[in-house]
Amino acid sequence: MQGHIDPRRIEKSDIFKTGVWLGSAVLGIPVLSYLLSYVSVYFYAFAFSVNLQEAMSAIYNDYILGNIVNVLFSTVIFIPLFALAAKMLRCGTVLKRSFDRPVVSANLTWICIVFALGVSLLGNIATNIFSSFTEIFFNVQPYQPSYGTGEEIGALPQMLISVFCVSAAPALLEEFAFRGVVLSAMRKFGDWPAIILSAVLFSLMHGNFVQIPFTIFFGIAAGVITVMTGSIWSAVFVHFANNLLAEFSAFMPSSIFAILFYGLIILGIIAYVNMQKGGVFQTVRDVPSCLTRSKRILWVFTSPTMIIAVLLFLSEALQQFTVA
Repeated sequence: MQGHIDPRRIEKSDIFKTGVWLGSAVLGIPVLSYLLSYVSVYFYAFAFSVNLQEAMSAIYNDYILGNIVNVLFSTVIFIPLFALAAKMLRCGTVLKRSFDRPVVSANLTWICIVFALGVSLLGNIATNIFSSFTEIFFNVQPYQPSYGTGEEIGALPQMLISVFCVSAAPALLEEFAFRGVVLSAMRKFGDWPAIILSAVLFSLMHGNFVQIPFTIFFGIAAGVITVMTGSIWSAVFVHFANNLLAEFSAFMPSSIFAILFYGLIILGIIAYVNMQKGGVFQTVRDVPSCLTRSKRILWVFTSPTMIIAVLLFLSEALQQFTVA
């Protein structure tokens, strides 16, 4: 007599396997970052006959060198880790397709981009609310650690380096990892579980509660427009625009920044209304499943690598508080 095959068990096993490989890729980010940082410092100290403290200062307090090193490290970390995860999870075809041009019209693509920009900027308000909450109830405030960038942006070389290293490169690499590999690997379990998981992992990766509330909003919006447009490039553009706005906001007059900030939020709301009327959100689909959406998401976090990664990132984030 043939044994009964439990579909719930098969689905949970598939989700668990996905969680193992995605967790391994995410966990590899801080591990490789730590190793590469030490290798670079030791190499610089050996090459230029200086002590380790001088080598670290030379690398990370030089604006151009520090940012170039960060981009090189990010490239070496993100591409191999997440390419391997995509290969092991056999989502390469879906991933490759996500780099095609948007499958919707140019007008709808821009509406999606404006929507995502507005939603992501709302994340700054969420960060302010969270900061106020921790100050009122716990007398602490989150802060974003600075890793040293040396000179301030001003001259043309620093400005160009900033646009490429701080705005463009992270947008490409991080979207490849999270709206590319993570989203592609999870979409067979439904678009919303894929969008939520990619946003949560992307958010936790930043390791501080200044960025975590903002990046949750951004990650969900980026995932939604990736699914809607059928292309990762819409999310890359929004990511680049957000990075650019954050990088140069300190150099804008406060009145200009306020107009830009709230203007984009209002435009995002208008875009959302148009998208709702046009039924665009119906392109975010579910799939037949034995599990609810929430259980599909939660089951990913039962894998050991995912548990370790989440605990590591949360531990780091909880250390980034200062007395108010």
